[in-house]
Amino acid sequence: MDLGDRICTNLRTQKITVEDVSKKRSMDLRLLYGVAYGHSWFGKWGYKFCRGSFGVAEYNYNKVIEILSSLELDQIIQDFSNADQCRDIKQIIRHCRNMSETQLVTIKDLLRFMLTVKFNFVL
Repeated sequence: MDLGDRICTNLRTQKITVEDVSKKRSMDLRLLYGVAYGHSWFGKWGYKFCRGSFGVAEYNYNKVIEILSSLELDQIIQDFSNADQCRDIKQIIRHCRNMSETQLVTIKDLLRFMLTVKFNFVL
């Protein structure tokens, strides 16, 4: 982002428009970062959405990120207990909880952990 910052500074721009197409595997990185950190991946440099994301108004997007971030892992396991993927969900959460030095309570905690740790495991 340093190059982008220098270009914007030299051009004295106040607002820029970008198309965020970054992905982590097949998931939009802006959504993962939004839930994990409360801002997009480029929020690390002080940039933010002016119009929201996914065609959604900024207020509504931020509210959804807040709601998703607060979902508790134990409740997610319970809610998906009858789903075919329940075993996989439990195994992923259990594996991450075992590896983490801090308590993973919410989906926000889990995603932060998963975005910062490099690991491979077989389900």
